[in-house]
Amino acid sequence: MTSSALQLVVCVKWTDHRPAVDPLHGTVAAQTHGEGFSQADRAALEVALRLAEHWDATTTLVALGPAAADTPLRELAASGVARVVRIDARSDLPSAQVAAQLATAIRRATGGDRVVVVC
Repeated sequence: MTSSALQLVVCVKWTDHRPAVDPLHGTVAAQTHGEGFSQADRAALEVALRLAEHWDATTTLVALGPAAADTPLRELAASGVARVVRIDARSDLPSAQVAAQLATAIRRATGGDRVVVVC
């Protein structure tokens, strides 16, 4: 692949889908058994893969999450992703920090023209 080839980049984030909420205090605690990629993340990947096929482009999957995300990330990538980049990070980072880390990873992982798909 040359640096001028069109690349689609899909951004996904490892999140806690079922955090524990203390009913008395309202505090939220992460539960590792409820972590994963959202349905919206999976939909973004599907959109990118369809666009890549239509535009004859390659797809890079960029994820933010801990090492526990590796196996599910490989499962997502098996649908036709050319490259996977995982940024090692906690799942409870503020959105601005997540966006900054994803932007940096995208610049490093890709060159030339790119389209970024996020949920």
